Amino acid sequence: MSFNYLMQILFIYPFILLVHHQISDISFKWYEYFVIVSVFVLTDFSSFYYFFLEFTVLILFSYIKDRTKPMALHLFYGMYPWVMEGVLRRFVAFYVLPVFTITDPGLFSENIFVIILTEFLVYFIYFVATYQIRFDFQSLSDWVSTQTLRRRLFVIDIGMLVYFIAIEFFTGAEYYGHVNTLMIRQLLTIFYFIVFIGSLIYLNSAYKKHLEEELVKVRLSELDTLLTYTKQIEELYTEIRAFRHDYANILTTINEGIIHNDMDIIKKVYQSVLKESNDILESSKYDFEGLAYIKDDALKSIIATKIFDAKKRGIDVRLDIPDTIDKPDNMALLDVIRLISILVDNAVEAALKAECPQVTINLHEDDGNYIITISNSTKEERIPIAYLSGDGYTSKKNGDHGIGLTTIKRFKDKYPNLNVEAVNNRYLVEQRVTIEKNN
Repeated sequence: MSFNYLMQILFIYPFILLVHHQISDISFKWYEYFVIVSVFVLTDFSSFYYFFLEFTVLILFSYIKDRTKPMALHLFYGMYPWVMEGVLRRFVAFYVLPVFTITDPGLFSENIFVIILTEFLVYFIYFVATYQIRFDFQSLSDWVSTQTLRRRLFVIDIGMLVYFIAIEFFTGAEYYGHVNTLMIRQLLTIFYFIVFIGSLIYLNSAYKKHLEEELVKVRLSELDTLLTYTKQIEELYTEIRAFRHDYANILTTINEGIIHNDMDIIKKVYQSVLKESNDILESSKYDFEGLAYIKDDALKSIIATKIFDAKKRGIDVRLDIPDTIDKPDNMALLDVIRLISILVDNAVEAALKAECPQVTINLHEDDGNYIITISNSTKEERIPIAYLSGDGYTSKKNGDHGIGLTTIKRFKDKYPNLNVEAVNNRYLVEQRVTIEKNN
């Protein structure tokens, strides 16, 4: 192994793994790092046709680390570091170094100073460009939750693969077949550099547009829920006004019984009227005053919507909010809404199968921690904890509910301060999400 090649290993491989960690947030153990680097080195000393192993090993490790993510994302994680390093290295060699009168191709593989300068510029250009574009790679997991953006990401994967194969083919043709392909490689590099960066910017703007559309839907849902909520309040007010009228007549009847010392009248009024009135007042329809304790309108709207929808489906819904509460400060509002929607939807679907469908929603803060607790009755006496924790278990055919549980797992990856716990009692499931305050 030449010293120059060793210098390339010291710069290129760390860059590849650093970029891979940046975009995927995947950390490798020391032995995993050793295996990956060994494959890189083995590929460099193997036949030219084995070059694809360089990104295949990263795709494989990404898949092993989290099999719930779609293949388009694993392909991106595996190819992006190599493609980006190759594009930037050739961009520097073809267009930047000539500015400093460094044009001899032999210097790029033989001169230590040129090798170090090239890789330094690769690092500099990449991280400056990443900062300027402000591309959020951690949102990639959220992108693939929509079919449209997933297809677009897959197109980018195909583009990276085509470029990687083409540039390696023309490089091999020059160094092994002695065919002059310098002009082709220069044009291919600058063309792909512009197209690739443009694609990332486009995807970033497309995702932001998707988020804006989701927020618009939330706002429209707020209006619909407000109308439903207002109608519900009007119905309750009508019932209370009727009850107040009846209550005045009840007091008059009891007063007559007291004046005439007629206990039979008093007992009759209690048994036929007061007991029934108490049952009415204890009805769950009067339990929604907790909505008034929620400060954020969007959060109030989604909870009210879920409650009304569940009641229409014949579920006894209880809302328990003991004190005034806002949305969590350290979690995006849209993520909070999605999280609560998934938890309530799962609870409703499970409760519908139970003999006595029942769902309870609780929001409160404890020592600065934001706690969401959703409980529901179940048909089965016991449900696997893996299902409750969102670890990939599915009790439905074709894994219909897997998207929601997978999204919860992504929330856990995105927010290290988010903990999900599940308690399984007899015919009752309780899912508790704690969003810990920032230290």
